[in-house]
Amino acid sequence: MVVEWLEFALDDPIIFIGVLLFITKIVKHKLKFHKDDFIFKIGKFSENLYRRFVSMFHYKKTIPLAIAGLLILHAFSDLMGFAFLLTVGKENLYIEQLGTEHLSFYGLYAQDSEGLGLPSKLSLLAGYALNALSFIVLLIIPSLAWFRVFYQKEMHFSRIFLPLVYSSIVSFALLPAYSLRQINEPGIIGIDVVANSLFKSFSIANFLVHDKAALISVVAIVSIAVGITAYFLSANTRIKKELYAISILIGVLFYTKYIYIFFSSLFNYLSNNIILFILTPHFLIAVVLSVIAVLSVLFYIGGYLMFVYELVMEYHKRKWSEPIDEELVRVITKIRSAERKAVKLMRNKDTNLLS
Repeated sequence: MVVEWLEFALDDPIIFIGVLLFITKIVKHKLKFHKDDFIFKIGKFSENLYRRFVSMFHYKKTIPLAIAGLLILHAFSDLMGFAFLLTVGKENLYIEQLGTEHLSFYGLYAQDSEGLGLPSKLSLLAGYALNALSFIVLLIIPSLAWFRVFYQKEMHFSRIFLPLVYSSIVSFALLPAYSLRQINEPGIIGIDVVANSLFKSFSIANFLVHDKAALISVVAIVSIAVGITAYFLSANTRIKKELYAISILIGVLFYTKYIYIFFSSLFNYLSNNIILFILTPHFLIAVVLSVIAVLSVLFYIGGYLMFVYELVMEYHKRKWSEPIDEELVRVITKIRSAERKAVKLMRNKDTNLLS
C-alpha cells in the first residue's frame, strides 16, 4: 500500500519539482535545449527519486529519514492542490467534495478592489500576491530541507530569494489571506485551506491601525521593507545562513500546524467510529480501526519527530562541521553506488540489444 501511495501521490509533484530544477539549471548554466533531452531528464528524475526513496526502507539507518519523507511528501502532495486552487482558481476532484466555496486570491482581489483608488488597489494587490507567495514558500521550504538531507548535498540559494521569502511570510503573519482548518464534511478526513478577504481578516496589528484599507497599505509597506532588509543583511555569509535556517524553522512550524489539524481530523474520525462499532456485532471493524489509529499515531507523531531530528542534526553538522552519523552517510553512499551499477548494467544491455 505504501508503494501504491507513493506512485499515486508523488508522481506529479516529483515531475513538477523536476521541471523547476531543470529549468533553473538551463537558465543558470545556459544549457542547450533539446526537447528529447528535456523530457528524458524529467522522467529520469522522477524514476530515480522514486527508486532511491523506496530503497531507503531497506536499511535500518535510513528508515527514519524515509518515514519523515513520507510525512513531508504526504503534506506536500495534499497542500499542492490547494496552492493550485488559491493561485489559479482551479479545483480538483478532492476539493470539489468539501462542500464549501473556495475562491482564489485573484477572485477575492477582484471583489475587494471595486471602488478603491489606485494606491489602495496596489496595496491590496501586493497583500494578496505576498500571501499567495507565502503559501508556496511555506509549502516548499520544508520539502527542500528534507531533500537536502535525502541527497546529502549542499543546496545553494541566491540572495534574491530571501526578500521574497521574508516579505511574503511577514505579510501572511501580519494580515493572513488564508487559513487552515479541519474539514467539516461528514465522512471526509483531512484539512481545508480557505482564502479570506483581507478586509475581513484578523490582524495582530488591528490595535495600531483601525482603518482596514490603511492597515493593508501599512502591512504591504512593512513586508516589502523587511524583505529588502533581509536582502542587504544576507550580504554577510553567516547572516545569510542564519536567515535560511530561520525560514526553515518557520516552514516547519507551518507543517506542524498542518500535521496537527490533519491528524486531529483523522483521529476524531477513527475514535468516533471505534465507539460506534465496539459494542455491536460488527466489533471487528472497531478492532481494525483501533490498529489503524495506533499506526497513525506512530506515523504522524513519530514521522514528525524524526523529521525535526534530522533537520536539527543536519543544521548542527552544517554549522559546526561535525560528522553526526557516518553510518547514515555510508548507507546513502551504498544506495548511490547500487544505482550507478544498475544504470551501467541497463546501458550494457541496451548496447548488446542494439548490436
